[in-house]
Amino acid sequence: MFTTRDLPVPPDTHVRLLNGPVTENLPLIRDTAETIWVMGGGDLVGQFFDAGALDRIILTMAPVFLPAGRPTLPRLIDSSRLTLAGHRELSQFMELTYDVK
Repeated sequence: MFTTRDLPVPPDTHVRLLNGPVTENLPLIRDTAETIWVMGGGDLVGQFFDAGALDRIILTMAPVFLPAGRPTLPRLIDSSRLTLAGHRELSQFMELTYDVK
């Protein structure tokens, strides 16, 4: 788990706390995990994208329209890099799944 805080790790778990750039930690992550699931802030996800280590984006949208705010991901990921792989309704929400080329 990437964090900038000092968090307690439950005993007898396989949780590791990581800090710093994704590119520096990616070899360790790939050596210890078959599947990497990134959940969190757009900058963290963007770092995985920049490192070529993002192959799927699952985006859940809520029916709230804001007059201003921050982008979902602080990166330009052009639609030519994405293929819609699926979608589903989750009550009022919509989940979109894109494969990243």
